[in-house]
Amino acid sequence: MASRMMHYAISINLAKELNIKDFNSFAIGNLAPDMIGEKHLDYLKSHFINTCEQGCSNAINWVKFIEKYGHKSIDNDFELGYFVHLISDAYWSDFIQSKYLSEYPAEIQADVLEQSYRDLKKCNRPLIQHYAMEYALHSIEMPEIEEINPSCFEEVIFALKNDFTNSERDEAHFELFKFGEITEYIEKVTKECVFEVQKLGHD
Repeated sequence: MASRMMHYAISINLAKELNIKDFNSFAIGNLAPDMIGEKHLDYLKSHFINTCEQGCSNAINWVKFIEKYGHKSIDNDFELGYFVHLISDAYWSDFIQSKYLSEYPAEIQADVLEQSYRDLKKCNRPLIQHYAMEYALHSIEMPEIEEINPSCFEEVIFALKNDFTNSERDEAHFELFKFGEITEYIEKVTKECVFEVQKLGHD
């Protein structure tokens, strides 16, 4: 799925496009689906991923989030941030991650995933520079979203701050992705999120 820094860049883009009033709550909401424990089922739950009775998983279903929290999502910047995180991860999975995994046999796809994680870490510094980003988040009173674990709040926020302060400063040598693909994804998913949010009636 998309990295913390990518979600933060998307938050910055969307804050301009959607005239977000409370950027802090919106950006934290955009990190919130990752405020979970280490269990795979927690991830499936927080990302509203379709599951079958046998435990198999399919795609992120952001419509389920709207069905449950839609009455808040239009006017609450935190829930709106949560919503766009789901869209962003769905597009990353469908159009970036699956593209690369499909090129490799199943027996080495786990190794390819590890390569992608390393590349995402290497993207932090170039993304900070490309979007002229600064860390600008502070604590909030967490809204009640039963799919996430509020006790993980500080961990995720600290991790993003650490991404800013300890990102790799040397020239990034990517193993799998091209940096242009990452920025292209961010721009495309920004447009898609604007489209989906406007469908909710957000001005």
